[in-house]
Amino acid sequence: MKLLKIKNIKKDFIIEAGKIYSINIENARFYYSLITSLLEQNDDFFIFSENYEVQRLNKNILVIDNLFNINPNNKKIINALYKRISSKILTSEDKECIQQINSNILDLLQKISLDLNIDISYSNELDIANLLSIYNFCFKTECNNIIEAITTYIRANLEISNFSCVFSIGLISLLNNNEIELLSKELEYLGLTLININFIQKEKNRLIDLTTIDDDLCEF
Repeated sequence: MKLLKIKNIKKDFIIEAGKIYSINIENARFYYSLITSLLEQNDDFFIFSENYEVQRLNKNILVIDNLFNINPNNKKIINALYKRISSKILTSEDKECIQQINSNILDLLQKISLDLNIDISYSNELDIANLLSIYNFCFKTECNNIIEAITTYIRANLEISNFSCVFSIGLISLLNNNEIELLSKELEYLGLTLININFIQKEKNRLIDLTTIDDDLCEF
C-alpha cells in the first residue's frame, strides 16, 4: 500500500488508481508553506511511503503547478526521452544502422566539401539524440480540451519517470463534473492518484476593488 502524509494535515492520502483528492486551504500562510514545500519536493513536509517504508518524494510524484504551460515537449522531457531511447530502447542492431547512416552522410559531406573553394568543418558523430531532433521526434500536442492536454502531459512524463501520484494546483476548480469523471477514468487506467490543492480566500479587503463573474457571465 502506498500512502502520503502531509505536515499539519491529519488525513491520510491513500495512493490508488483513479482516486482524486482536493484540499481546500483558507490559511494563506499555510498554503504558501505547503506549495513551497511541494515545489521543493520536501521529504519532511510530504512523507510518501510504500508498505510502511518511506520513499523519496521526487521519485514518486509529478507536480503540475502551471495549468497554462503544460508542454509535453519541453526541453526536460524531450532530453530525458531521447536518453531513454538511446540507452534502453535501441538494440545493438539499431545502433549499427545509425553508424552506417552516419558513414553515408559523412561520405556525402566530404563530396560536397571537395566542390567548394573554402575549408569546411563539420561534426563526425551522429548520435541518436541528434537524429531524433532532426526528424522532430516528439509527442503529439493536438489537444481539443483541457483533459486531453493534461493527460497528454501526464503520459509524456510517464515515459521518462515512474510515479504514482500527481499533484495539481487549482485544477479541479476549472473542471465540470463530466471532465472530472473523464479525468478519473484516465488516472485509473494509468494507475495514478491526483491530489489537487486550492486556496480559498474568504476575507474581503476594503483596499481591493473586487469584481465577480458568475456562471452566466454576469458581473457584480
